[in-house]
Amino acid sequence: MEEQNKNEGQDQKAPSMMDSVLMAFNMGVKKMQDEGSIKSTLEAGNDLYQEIYNNLQKAYGTAIDENFLKANAEYFLNVALMGYIFPSICSYDDDFKNRLFGLIEKKLQQSQQRRQAGGQGGQQGGNIIVP
Repeated sequence: MEEQNKNEGQDQKAPSMMDSVLMAFNMGVKKMQDEGSIKSTLEAGNDLYQEIYNNLQKAYGTAIDENFLKANAEYFLNVALMGYIFPSICSYDDDFKNRLFGLIEKKLQQSQQRRQAGGQGGQQGGNIIVP
């Protein structure tokens, strides 16, 4: 019974992480829709990073180490930039979208498993905080 509750707790965390990933992706899509090609990808990236960082800072303040906060902002920026760039380089495809988010979720789960096993995530899948 304890193992079942433990697994249910893990299942509850995964949607929260994916919700954050989806929010970051959609933030990038919205930025492209709002601004189109007015801004370069670099300018859009800077704007998105600041928005993501400010959201994380607002949610966590000094409860989270600054480097950890920046690393998470960088991760979510990568996701947001996919949302910003993809609509300009390829047409929408539901199978692609589902596959992409499935792969992102798999990566997050692998990172969580490594963290629980006591391994260092490093650049290949560090700790992700959820706003």
